[in-house]
Parts: sequence; C-alpha cells; structure tokens
Amino acid sequence: MWRGNIDLSPVLEKHAAFNYIAKYAAKAEDMSSGLEKTMLYLTQNHAEIDGIGAIITKTLNKFCIERDFSAQEACHQLLQLQMVECSRVFMTINLPTDLSVNRVLNPRRRYRTRIRTQTASTQPEHVLQNSDNSLTKSELEGYIEFRPNECEDLSYYDMIKGFKWRPKKRDWIARDVDAIVQIYPRKWQEGLKRDATLPNNGQDTSAFATAARRALMLYIPFRDINRLSDPGPLLNPDAPVTRYDPTDMVYQNNNRWKICFL
Repeated sequence: MWRGNIDLSPVLEKHAAFNYIAKYAAKAEDMSSGLEKTMLYLTQNHAEIDGIGAIITKTLNKFCIERDFSAQEACHQLLQLQMVECSRVFMTINLPTDLSVNRVLNPRRRYRTRIRTQTASTQPEHVLQNSDNSLTKSELEGYIEFRPNECEDLSYYDMIKGFKWRPKKRDWIARDVDAIVQIYPRKWQEGLKRDATLPNNGQDTSAFATAARRALMLYIPFRDINRLSDPGPLLNPDAPVTRYDPTDMVYQNNNRWKICFL
C-alpha cells in the first residue's frame, strides 16, 4: 500500500535501537527528479555572465518547500491523521505571553464588569451570568483561581509539569507521567546574572526586573499577584498588602520585583 521497504534487523543493544530510530525520525525525503529538471530548464537560456543568483531565485519561485512529501505523509496530512506518537507530553511556557501580569489581573473581566453595569437595566441576570461563564481562563488564571488545596505548595512550573488544565471544566487533572516543560525564550535567566560593568551589578536594569518577575511567577507558589510582588509582607508579616498596578511607573514596579527576588 505504501510502496515501502520492509526488512528485519536484530537489535543487539538499546543504543543501537536509539540510533536507528533517531536516524529515520530525522531523515528527510530526497530531492525529486522534478527539481533537477526544473533547474536544467531554467539554465537553458541563461547567460553565463549573469551568475547563479538568478537561477536560484527562479528555482525558489518554482518550489516553496525545502523537500518533497512522501505518499505516506501526504495521506496523513490530507486525512488529518496524527503524524507523531510520543510516550511523553511536551508543554511550552512562553514567558512573554503565558506569564503576562495582565493575564493574572484579567483586564477582560474589568471590561465585562463595566458592560454588565451599563446593561444591567436592559439584560436579564441569567444572560449576564452565562456571558461570564463563557469567559475562557488561561492556565495562569486557572493556577491562581482553581488550583486544588492539595496543590497549594506547587509552583506554576510544577503545576504545568504534573497536571493538565481543562479550561472548559475549569479544573486540573493529574498526569500519568510528568510532562517535559520547555521555557521560551531559552536564555531568559541571563538577565539575572551580575554585570560588573553596570551600576549595582546591573540589578537596577529593566532586564533584571523582568527576569526576577518571571522567576518568582515560575517557581514561587502564589495565589495573589499583589502579595507576590509586595516586599512589605516579606519584611513584616503584619504589614498590609499593596496593590500591584501595571500602569504605575515602570521604575516603581521594577523595584518591587527586584526587592522581592533579592
């Protein structure tokens, strides 16, 4: 059916099996004869003094992909079948979006609250309630608002690693096997390194404050962004918590994260 070769090879050790699987998993399709014929056709009336750049440009205009698709892959794409099976789940945390403070403070809720106030006299209560229930919660909002009590001491990183968020049911279910968590950008911790060439070893920079905020939100369990970013309760447990406002001066907010991290 697939016009593929089938052979039998004895597996003498596990590393040989790993190498065999990795080689075929990373193997791309060979260049088809159609590409070669197209390049020959384009060079028939091409002057030698024009160089190879024009040929490459014309060839790329003909082919928009780097490789051919096999019959198997084309069939899976057309039928929308699963291309890869894996025994582990990979989760990605995109720091600029997934750990955005605006996601925690949820400006959409404030907007919908204003709409509800303006339309309370014209809309039935059950319509407004259903509208609120349809609001999709991000994983970070689910971590703060719907984390089970037995997961109180788990950080956001550990929660994503060990549990799966179900936005429709607004609950977390334990994974059978911990997920492999990938964090982007990969070198976000570079902002926490000391730089002797800058005043105060670079700890007064915006890059340090951003990295400090991401580290706290990733690895410190929290339910309230105000308490997480307020150094007051850390120094005095009886001190009132100061509200965090992302519209405050950048220096003021950066200073809050820096002090809490240090």
